[in-house]
Amino acid sequence: MRTLKEIIGVLVALFIAGVIAVVTDISHFNTPLFWLGIALIAISIGLITFAIFWKRLFGNRAWRLYTSEIPEKPILYDEKTEVLRSENLQSQGMYCKLDLGRERRLDYIRFYHGNSRETPLKWQMWFYREDFGFALRYKHPFRPYIETGDIETEQGSASIIVTLSKPISARYITVTIKEPEKVHQWCIKAIRVRVLVLHSLVKHTIGTCRLDEL
Repeated sequence: MRTLKEIIGVLVALFIAGVIAVVTDISHFNTPLFWLGIALIAISIGLITFAIFWKRLFGNRAWRLYTSEIPEKPILYDEKTEVLRSENLQSQGMYCKLDLGRERRLDYIRFYHGNSRETPLKWQMWFYREDFGFALRYKHPFRPYIETGDIETEQGSASIIVTLSKPISARYITVTIKEPEKVHQWCIKAIRVRVLVLHSLVKHTIGTCRLDEL
């Protein structure tokens, strides 16, 4: 699997090849070589722009995690190895806070743990805006969190899954253990967040596209 830097390097090479082709044949602009150079330049610029745009709009490289074990030290998100494994066994009140880097409009969240033993038995998921105010405000009676068994949750033995009935705008998502699997650590293998952009015309679950793996 190539990295984003490697792919951009290839595109830059295409751009340079296009420039060379154009400059070499600039006095004969109706030749195939000249127009091949123009095409290479246009394609490389377009793909570089798209790749950068995608990573900024749909990327997870800006994500940071904070845990109750080390609340002041951010963990860089990287599911190529293991996003998080707690140093201690699960306990009531242990939490993980995900910082999305900026406020996003979202309606689906999945914390994948790998196996049921490293998944809390019961949990609460809290949502906060960029100003740290509560983002989840439509539930009645009002409470700013979703918990195990709510209508918005799915029963996944190795995952925490929430599908909100209405999209919300949030930057921070905190999962707190309400009832732990006491004899195991808490492990998070991957996190998926479905974001809505362009007034909800585009919906994308971050982490499910090949571009997200770069």
